Amino acid sequence: MGSSLRFEAVRDLGVAEKLWKYLSPAQSLYDDWGFRFTFYKYDPVEICFVTAYDENHPVGLLPLQKNKEGFWEFFGGDYMEDNLLMLLPGVQISLERFLEHVPALPVRLEWMRSFSAQSVFPIVQDYKYVLPLSSYTSGGDFLEKAFDHEHRSKIKRRINRLQAEHQVEVFENRMSDLPQLFELNKKHFGVNSSFYQPHREDIFRELAAIFSLSMISIEVDGSLEAVSFSILYRGRYVGMNGGVNTDIDYLSKLLMLKKLDQAIAAGATLYDAQRGDYGWKKQFMFNEVPLYKHHATVPTVSRFYGFRPRTAGEMAVSS
Repeated sequence: MGSSLRFEAVRDLGVAEKLWKYLSPAQSLYDDWGFRFTFYKYDPVEICFVTAYDENHPVGLLPLQKNKEGFWEFFGGDYMEDNLLMLLPGVQISLERFLEHVPALPVRLEWMRSFSAQSVFPIVQDYKYVLPLSSYTSGGDFLEKAFDHEHRSKIKRRINRLQAEHQVEVFENRMSDLPQLFELNKKHFGVNSSFYQPHREDIFRELAAIFSLSMISIEVDGSLEAVSFSILYRGRYVGMNGGVNTDIDYLSKLLMLKKLDQAIAAGATLYDAQRGDYGWKKQFMFNEVPLYKHHATVPTVSRFYGFRPRTAGEMAVSS
C-alpha cells in the first residue's frame, strides 16, 4: 500500500453507515452501528468519517462527530467506549495519517481499546472491567472459586440473612421494571445519574427493543428494590446499567450473583462490566483492561475541503 493510498472525509450519514458496517471488527457491542446510532439520533451533530482508500477500496476509518463544545470526538458521543481506528486485517496506517485530514478543531479521542497500528503514544484514561466466564457454572460456583474462605463466608452469611428476614423474589426480563431502574439509579447517584441526561431513558427503551435484553429484578417484601439492564452480544454479557436500593444490606451482592447466573445460563463467555470500577468490580475479581485517550490540536485547515462528499452510488462498499 503506497502511492495509491488517499483519504477523504465522508459527511453523508448513509455512506458513513456503509463504511462502518464494512470496516467494523464487530467484536464489541460498541462496534455495532445500531447501538451507536441509537445514541446519535437523539442528538444529531455534524459527522466527519475520515476514510482511507487504497485506490477505490476503503481500508481504514476514523469515525468522528463534532461535539457541541467545539471539538471532534468518536461517533456516538461520550457514552461510547471500546473506540478504535478501524483498519482492515493486515492494514497498517498510523493515526497521524488520519488526523492530517481532520478539520482545524481540537480532537479528543477517548475510551480507546487499541493502539496496535498507531504510532502516537497514548495515555491510559481509565480501565474497563471484564470477567471470563468459561471456568464457572453459576454465580455460586464463581463465589466458591474466586473468593477466599473469609470473604466467601461473609457474603453467603449476609445474603442468607437477607433471604431469611425478608421475602426475596427474583424475576428475569420484566420490561415493565425499566422505569423503576431509572428511579433507583437516580436515587443512588443523584445528579450524577446518566438518566438525568436528555433522552437517556428513551435510548435505553429503544436498546431494549433492538438487542437481546437480559434484565434481573429483585423484589424484597413485595417492593421492587433492584433492577439490572444487560445486553447479550456475540457471546458477551454487557452490563449496561442498573439501580439498587443500597439501604438493603448485601442486595447488590445478591443481584451480582444472579446476573452471573443469567450470563452463564445464556452461554456468555465474557462478562463485560464496562469502564470505571464504581467500588465493586475489583472486589468481584474482574480483570482490568486499559482504555486510552489521545488529544490533539489540528493546526491548519485540513486537506479534505478539496473533496466533495461521496455519494452512496460512488461507494465501493457492499451494502
